[in-house]
Amino acid sequence: MTIETAIQTGLKSHFTGDSNLTGISAPVYPHVAPQGSAYPFVIYTIINSSIEKSINPASDTLTLTNINIELGIFSTSMETRSLLMASIKDKLHGFRGSLGTESLDIRESFLESAATFSESELTGSDEQIYRASLTFNLYYNWS
Repeated sequence: MTIETAIQTGLKSHFTGDSNLTGISAPVYPHVAPQGSAYPFVIYTIINSSIEKSINPASDTLTLTNINIELGIFSTSMETRSLLMASIKDKLHGFRGSLGTESLDIRESFLESAATFSESELTGSDEQIYRASLTFNLYYNWS
């Protein structure tokens, strides 16, 4: 059981059920999208992870972990980027409970920062890519 799998499967499931994203398919990849991936897509990266030692009841029964995770949104339109940003924020900001198919107990989740960018597509085309970076802080239990 991993937080990475929970984020990936949780977001995929959420996107499918979000009526604001009707007609938008956004795969979720770890670290980098495969070469030739169609837009839009989301990548995630764990920036750091630490085990909270001071508030755990006992190290052999429960481990409260704090992570910072960056979600990168890549799209060919500002509208799709905005819809995906809003959908992710609605899902993860203030989220508590189980996420995805993992049995992780997410105790707290909040948006730390958000930034948007516009840049040229790296393959040499004139297409503009609209990117966003959302950083979340999560506390979760795993055993």
